[in-house]
Amino acid sequence: MNLTIYTPMGRTFTFHEVEVFTNNEYALEFSYIAMSDGETKVGHFIKQNIVGWSEYTPEGYDIEPIEELHPLTP
Repeated sequence: MNLTIYTPMGRTFTFHEVEVFTNNEYALEFSYIAMSDGETKVGHFIKQNIVGWSEYTPEGYDIEPIEELHPLTP
């Protein structure tokens, strides 16, 4: 799963190949593969510092592509 975290200051942090091991009312902790060096690392976020997050798992969704887009005409 990929994970994007949104902060109150408008910053986003994106993590790849995430495995969450703590998700309680106080904290979100997970391991991930760093894009910079390919090493497995651990992320720790205090929930009061998170506005929200999104998860993306490509193999977990069955979304059909849009075949053709039609622009709006006046």
